[in-house]
Amino acid sequence: MMITGYDVSIQESIQEIIGEKGESTQNKTVTESQTIKITESRKVFVTMHTELIALYEFLEFYNEQYKTSIEKEELLNYAYKLFFFGIKSDIPSSEVIDDLSMLRFKKHLNNVRNRHRNSNGKTNIFERTFKNIAMTNVDLFIKYSPFSGHESRLGHYYRHLYSTVKFVVSKEGTLFNYKQVRGYLKILRSQMSNDEQLMLYYNCLIGFGQDWEINGFLTKYRMIHNLPVDKVRFVTHPRVHFHEYIKSLPKEDGPLFEWGDE
Repeated sequence: MMITGYDVSIQESIQEIIGEKGESTQNKTVTESQTIKITESRKVFVTMHTELIALYEFLEFYNEQYKTSIEKEELLNYAYKLFFFGIKSDIPSSEVIDDLSMLRFKKHLNNVRNRHRNSNGKTNIFERTFKNIAMTNVDLFIKYSPFSGHESRLGHYYRHLYSTVKFVVSKEGTLFNYKQVRGYLKILRSQMSNDEQLMLYYNCLIGFGQDWEINGFLTKYRMIHNLPVDKVRFVTHPRVHFHEYIKSLPKEDGPLFEWGDE
């Protein structure tokens, strides 16, 4: 998986100038130019998390400033749709958020997107402003045009991952026992970085992956065992979300999360 983006190349040149009396001075010139930057492999999920969190922080701010009173859960769901499809897409919709509010949100996000892109990623800390009122900063340390959407990447990725897990689980009781299924899925999970599991958690809670939880793939089969729980922001904390399941866990099955369930 890769995202083609941009960066800034800075080149310095020094020209020596000889004066009429033989004196020497140096003239330093700094030239900036755009270069192509490829974000790839596991780094993609790190930057995706940064992008998703920043997107929600902007929506949260403008929701407050426009006094649109959109509930947090609905705002999170809409943020994920914009993250997944991009702000230029007509697909992101909401039964709660009115059309005017969605247009306002997209307009502000597009301004951020343009500022980031026009600076080739040098502008990566944004002040949330509204009618000349500056609020807390939003970090956007990524090297590609933000809020352009990841449907072409994540759609295929999550379908493939879900189908693989579903296939292995379907063999429980016929080809494998529960312990063997857990063993094979542990091998699969070991190929996933912690940030991949973090983004999978967001996808299940506020995205399009609710079936993962319905089928117990996250809990019973531990597909987010290595989730960095302390990096989760804005959505329900994993230990709270899975509180009832954690309480019912037999000790011999081990903890739900690598860093413990307390």
